[in-house]
Amino acid sequence: RVHPLCKLLRKLWEERERGAVIELHLEGGTMLLPDWFDSKHSRHSHGLFAAQAADGTVTMTVVAWDTVLRVVVRSVEGLPEGMFE
Repeated sequence: RVHPLCKLLRKLWEERERGAVIELHLEGGTMLLPDWFDSKHSRHSHGLFAAQAADGTVTMTVVAWDTVLRVVVRSVEGLPEGMFE
């Protein structure tokens, strides 16, 4: 089984190809701005993300799906196909 939030994030992640920015807001007030989402390794209880730092290094973060309070997708050019119908 694939976690429902993983399924939804797969669809939302497609918007990054068109310039959108994805924010993950977590319990405790932390916000994650990932550059990469590994859907293959994010199917069950946790999601795997990575972000590139200014110094060129990459930080990988594993997030328990149940700690994600909301996902914000900014700078979307129109609504994604198949959503809000």
